[in-house]
Amino acid sequence: MAEGAESVPFDIDDLPGYADAIFDHLVQRPELMRLRLWKQLERPTTASIEPEAFRQKSAEGGPHSSAAR
Repeated sequence: MAEGAESVPFDIDDLPGYADAIFDHLVQRPELMRLRLWKQLERPTTASIEPEAFRQKSAEGGPHSSAAR
């Protein structure tokens, strides 16, 4: 699941472009979407790597955030 979170660069100034890039990536890699849907069937505490990947991405904030400057 970490690959899905890290595969698309995050740009806080272009959220529609980010959503577009995620969609394009999932179209190219349909197995990632199947894994995400499968994960929704699991209990929330079984996969702690996904929240950590998103925490790291949020902390980085993308190339235009104050954290990147």
